[in-house]
Order: sequence, then C-alpha cells, then structure tokens
Amino acid sequence: YYLSNSNINVYYKDKLIGEPDTINWNRYSRDKLPFKFKQGSGGGNALGKFKFIFDNSSSIYLHDTNNKNGFNLSNRAISHGCVRVEKPLEFAEKLVGDTYTYDKLRAEVDLPPVDSTHNKWYKKRMAAKADTTKSFQLKPAWFGPKKAVPLIITYFTAWAQNDKIEYRPDVYQMDEKLWVAMKKYRL
Repeated sequence: YYLSNSNINVYYKDKLIGEPDTINWNRYSRDKLPFKFKQGSGGGNALGKFKFIFDNSSSIYLHDTNNKNGFNLSNRAISHGCVRVEKPLEFAEKLVGDTYTYDKLRAEVDLPPVDSTHNKWYKKRMAAKADTTKSFQLKPAWFGPKKAVPLIITYFTAWAQNDKIEYRPDVYQMDEKLWVAMKKYRL
C-alpha cells in the first residue's frame, strides 16, 4: 500500500499500472526491476513542492523537501545527490523577478497573492479547487527566470577558517577520487 499512499505511479513498458499494490514483487530481482516509478506532485512528494532544474551533466537539481526537520540536523546529507533548498519560496521569488509570476507561483501552493489586485483571481481559483464536483489534481507548473542566473555548486571536506583547518565527512566519497587524480601529478 506504500506506493498508492505515497502517490507513486508505477509504469511497465511505459504503460501505467492501475493497481501497483497487486504486483507480485517477489517475481522480480531487486537489482533489475522492469518498472519505472513517478511520484505525483503535491505536499507529500519527497522533493517537496518546488523543483529547480538547471543545466548540468549529472542530473542534479535543487528542490524543496517534505522533511523540513532535515535542516535542523547536524548531518544534513540525507538527500541522494540533489540539493535541498531551505527556503524555496524565497528562492523562487528571486528567480521569477516579477510580482505577477510570483503570485501565480504562490497560488500553485495555495498561498494568497502578495499583490492585492490578484485577490479576485486567487479566490476564484481556490473556489474551483474547493468544489468537490470538479476533479482537481496538482500538476507541475513551470516557471523560469527572466534572465540567466549563474549557479555555482561547490563541495569541500576541508578548508581553512580562522587560522584553523576545518574537516567534514566526505559523504559523497569524492576525496579518494581527488587524491588518485592528484597522485598522477605528484613530483
């Protein structure tokens, strides 16, 4: 029941399986599942309500999280390589750059507009959503910045700070790769 309760659709040969809980999982090797999984949009999504896609060769993106308590942990490396954004709505506001687009974005996550001139539109949208006779399902909404925004992601496990060397765990096992590469050029 986990898949259904978590709003996760299961696909076999690109066809949606209607009842994923009826699959006999013991028939398949854990390492070679012939299925694709896709979690639907919404507050329960593991990526939260916001996903910020940027061009890179590693399929990394920035995203919200449905586990906000993760930001209070001393070891925050609980993601799988992507980068969780603590304040995604504030980040999105900086990216879109105009109040109209930002208010549309806020409405997507059921927040009232910042600009009061958009109140009528927002109330109409919320009324349509509350009308149970209409099927209302969250769907991804795409927003983009008005101009290109540089993004630099760094990863350090050691650095100098206040005349001391600071060390952190190498959660992505990159130090060994760096060490092997550096040894090639050792004099």
